[in-house]
Amino acid sequence: MVGSGLTGLKSPLQAGILPQLQLGGAVLSNVVLVILDDANLRIGSGTDAYQINAILGYPVLRALGRITFTHRGEFLAGEAADKTPGVPMFMRGLTPAIECEIEGQRLLFTFDTGASSTDFSVRYYQLFRQRKGTWRTRRVESGGAGGTVRREMYIQPDVVMRVGDKTVTLRDVTIFSARMNAGIDLLFGNIGHDFVANFESFTLDFVNMTFSLGFPLPAHS
Repeated sequence: MVGSGLTGLKSPLQAGILPQLQLGGAVLSNVVLVILDDANLRIGSGTDAYQINAILGYPVLRALGRITFTHRGEFLAGEAADKTPGVPMFMRGLTPAIECEIEGQRLLFTFDTGASSTDFSVRYYQLFRQRKGTWRTRRVESGGAGGTVRREMYIQPDVVMRVGDKTVTLRDVTIFSARMNAGIDLLFGNIGHDFVANFESFTLDFVNMTFSLGFPLPAHS
């Protein structure tokens, strides 16, 4: 069995069943696993590289119901999670998708907490390409499950996104101008950790299917 991530690179996979998985006070039974080599979850290169040891997928998160991740590194689930109302959340396959507003356009993006940065897809490029004169180009290394690839990419210096009553400003967002033959092609991009980095918390509510951001962090944080 093979699979691919953001980069489109394919990786050999194995499947398995974990009889019990303990997360804090919760015990999950018969958890389906997808197993791949550690090297295929090592993201980036040099001093900026980091290793992902495991990824909690939709079936586990859905079983936990409501999940809040905090800036302090806490993981809260169920009744302990934040109950703030949020914007509608959808699923693209087994990946959460969140509606964000950019320049008056409501666009859907997948959300990957394991991705360090946000990438916009060829659909975003086609929608806003009349503005590419304000973008830069740079050779960028993109990482995901399967490894990393280097491509010439467009870079949008500043992007302002609205999510409900919150505003997110991203810097130097990469834009794919061609299809990657991967999941990112289907929506307008994939948002990563930089999207939530300047907020105290974010919550994925799989009961009510909503996404919300906590309070913005002070500028010095």
